Amino acid sequence: MEDIKRRVTDLSGESWFINAMEEAMTRMNNPIFGNIMLLGALSGTDQLPLNREGFKSVISQSMTPNNVILNLTAYDQGITMVS
Repeated sequence: MEDIKRRVTDLSGESWFINAMEEAMTRMNNPIFGNIMLLGALSGTDQLPLNREGFKSVISQSMTPNNVILNLTAYDQGITMVS
């Protein structure tokens, strides 16, 4: 794995390595939040034109308030993982 990380780093200007599933299980006890953490992480790198308020606006249209909070928690954790 370290060889792969080194090669990716050598070929790219910037790189981030995140074990989102492990983080989702550890912090939220549900692996599905790993996907949301990855969105947050990507947003935190400024490589994705999606900010927290935009994300919240979209998910609020189809989720319960409690699920919005859970997803925002995962999104914020993703940002933290690349900060």
